[in-house]
Amino acid sequence: MNTCMKYTFTLVFVLILFSCAVQHQNPEIVTVIGIAKDKKARAAVTSIKDGKVYELDEIPYWDEEIRGKLIKVTGTLIVEKLKFDKNDTVLGVPVQQAVGTRRLLLNPKWEIVPNNNESN
Repeated sequence: MNTCMKYTFTLVFVLILFSCAVQHQNPEIVTVIGIAKDKKARAAVTSIKDGKVYELDEIPYWDEEIRGKLIKVTGTLIVEKLKFDKNDTVLGVPVQQAVGTRRLLLNPKWEIVPNNNESN
């Protein structure tokens, strides 16, 4: 590989890293109270405040006794805008894509919200 190509490759690599860093520049710690649900790729919580769905990093699914319960989750919020890419195809056929806003909580810490109607 000649020197010009090495510099070009290095520049492109640095620009990609920079764009990723800028996209997640100001992470915010949030707490969400909602219902524990499973999505295709991972566990999630649907906020009772605004109905938004937050996916939870590193939790593939909820155990049966947790799913459907009211939980409180705290984590670092990453918000990604997912856009349709008409050029994303396999052999000329468009592939399935997610479109919209994805909310992901990194390093989630969760607990079940106690039911006030239960007596101990």
